[in-house]
Amino acid sequence: MKLDRKIIIGSVLVLALFSTACLFPQVISQDDAVATEVQEALDILAEKTEAAKAAATYTPYPTYTPQPTYTPQPSRKSYVPYFEPYRPSDSGGWLRQYCNRAEFLSENYPDYSRFDEGDHFTKTWVLRNTGRCTWTTDYKLVFTSGNSMSGDICIPLSEEVEPGEIVELSVDLTAPYRDGTYKGNWGIESNYGDTFANFWVLIRVR
Repeated sequence: MKLDRKIIIGSVLVLALFSTACLFPQVISQDDAVATEVQEALDILAEKTEAAKAAATYTPYPTYTPQPTYTPQPSRKSYVPYFEPYRPSDSGGWLRQYCNRAEFLSENYPDYSRFDEGDHFTKTWVLRNTGRCTWTTDYKLVFTSGNSMSGDICIPLSEEVEPGEIVELSVDLTAPYRDGTYKGNWGIESNYGDTFANFWVLIRVR
């Protein structure tokens, strides 16, 4: 009986081994398939995680909107030339030429008029005030150089001459007592003592 029992147990073990051996390849095969699916799932999950990280890290720059070009507005102030009033310190400067100016228009004795020795005559010049200042009675007709021909060398103006007005300036002269050609230069002296304009008398004595 004991022998039979051992034989039965051995037979059972052998059968168990055979059945396990038959099932083992299938179990291994099933485990490999499961492992492959798990690995694929892990790979997909890793890819999604990386994509999520990349999406979270990237911050798009705001769209650039160009600004309109700046165009300066034209000034509403119109330019008006300004001339300062005449001052003594401006003597000979650019202000003087705008304040005191004279235009020669005509004269009664043209150049090289002939006179006898000692002749008395009155020389007259016709001038226009082309400056910006009024010639007051403080202005004077003055001798500047040459031969004065015995005339007064300083004659105050008898009336005011506004800008644009015309005036006659006269001086009494005497022809020299010797033959020859003589010239005397004259001008206008302002109330500040500055002399402007230049006109003359030019004669021949025979």
